[in-house]
Amino acid sequence: MKNWLFAGAVAAALCISTAVSGATPDAPATIVHSVERVVDGDTVVVVVKAGGGRTTIRLASIDAPELKMSYGNASRHALERLLADQDVQVRLQKKDRYGRWVGALIVNGEDINLKMVALGWAWHYTQYAKEQPSEEASLYAEAQKSAEQAHLGLWHGAAPIPPWDWRQRCRHGSPQGRPDFCWKPPSIPVKATDTP
Repeated sequence: MKNWLFAGAVAAALCISTAVSGATPDAPATIVHSVERVVDGDTVVVVVKAGGGRTTIRLASIDAPELKMSYGNASRHALERLLADQDVQVRLQKKDRYGRWVGALIVNGEDINLKMVALGWAWHYTQYAKEQPSEEASLYAEAQKSAEQAHLGLWHGAAPIPPWDWRQRCRHGSPQGRPDFCWKPPSIPVKATDTP
């Protein structure tokens, strides 16, 4: 059993590393996967179609609310609906500091990362915009602006806190200690109109 698991892991690693090594700035690596589970609004676990290994993919160029944040679960459910029963192509870009692959999810030719921003379930992660082609960064910025103006998804609430600010507050806290909101999500009803 251990040998079989090891062989599967090696096959998946080879499949991914081969694809990544073939990537160029003009033609990033793409691998077909099925989604095993949506972790949150910007992270999925996929099964590689060729080889069967599992890997975690962090969606490039976006940052969705953490699960303990307002709209965190709604963001995850929105991504689940977009990926339900779909084969997913992943355009791999790099590994992040946590060892996860970072990439764009493509379903039927549509950029799901961009769609999460356009539907208001994620922010354009401007800290990494310099890694995007300028046209793509502009599309993401415009999608976020449109979602904000239309009060879609998390923009339905008043002044949502960006996840990077929330994580910073939770990591470092305040002189009185970490705020309670780091440990449990506030209860915010989601209207049917807030879903894609």
